[in-house]
Amino acid sequence: VMTNEAAHAEQADVIAEVKTLFANGFDKLSDEKLIKLLGHEDQRVRIEAQWEVSTRPIDFALWSVLSDSESLELARLHALWALGMKARRDSDAYQYIGAGTDDASAHIRSQVAQLLGDLNSGPADLALIDMLEDPSIAVQHHAAIALGKAGDIKAIPFLFDLLERNDNNDVVIRHAASYGLSLIGDSETIHKEMKSRGAAERLGGVLALRHLKSPLLVNYIEDEDLQIAAEAVRAIYDQKIDEHLPAIAKLANTLPPERMIEPIMRRVVEANVRLADADSANRLAKIAANADAPEQWRALALQELTNWSAKRDRDDVWGWWLPRQPQTMAHASAAMKTHLPAVKATATGGTLTQARVFEPYF
Repeated sequence: VMTNEAAHAEQADVIAEVKTLFANGFDKLSDEKLIKLLGHEDQRVRIEAQWEVSTRPIDFALWSVLSDSESLELARLHALWALGMKARRDSDAYQYIGAGTDDASAHIRSQVAQLLGDLNSGPADLALIDMLEDPSIAVQHHAAIALGKAGDIKAIPFLFDLLERNDNNDVVIRHAASYGLSLIGDSETIHKEMKSRGAAERLGGVLALRHLKSPLLVNYIEDEDLQIAAEAVRAIYDQKIDEHLPAIAKLANTLPPERMIEPIMRRVVEANVRLADADSANRLAKIAANADAPEQWRALALQELTNWSAKRDRDDVWGWWLPRQPQTMAHASAAMKTHLPAVKATATGGTLTQARVFEPYF
């Protein structure tokens, strides 16, 4: 066993004290001694003291430590956590935790917000709403999630206000607000609130609806903001909201070239492949024939039509195991007979070569 003799010699008194404390047991210590140990330099001692004081009727003594801004912050945190443990068994301890929402320490305030969320007690809602405007990002983060855990739909507008103030500048705050919205779980109210909101708020709302696997996401696949539209398409496809897979597939008919970006087009093409009907084949053929479409998507659409009858056990977005029913080439052939001349007339490079090579298939 390797030891640092110099360090041991320097800390000999502390080491001896810790050994004695654990040998004798914390349950034999006085309340005053335990309170003092909440600020001990050894974390193991602090935790054992916290567990022990949480079993004793000394709420006010713990609050006195918590509320004393001159006390060591570690001691204050352990006093707070001990009160949290007590509040799970005795609601009387809750009042002391709620009193810490305006503490001078951002670390204390953030831990208070997190505890209020874990305890899920309604009377703290107003305090948590105020904490959404706290100067500390950490406090805002914990307050947003805590409000979600409280589950009150009245908090929804305030979480959208947080998204508005954040304006997509901090992804952690965006996540906290959207996750808080999803914990409340009312898709209809979230959707209704989004109608009068700006891009940053709608993006957070779409992320919340994604968590909820809400069919209402279909309302945003053609949002004026491209990032929001992309996230809505991602959510519907990735969360397997299959009732709206046809809506994703039909985007092939309406997307302008500037919206034909990777996260959207990869899923649009694959949605048509999964549906595998005559309309889907025709939509892919139109992409292949679209002179304004980026070359990679024209080539991919053409490739999928050529492989229309191939066995497909995995999707081409994530590699999920999604066996598709066997297909004949009938739909693909009919679509390409109509659109192949346009493909050959407007394609260049590899896509043109591919069209000429694949022409016999159609």
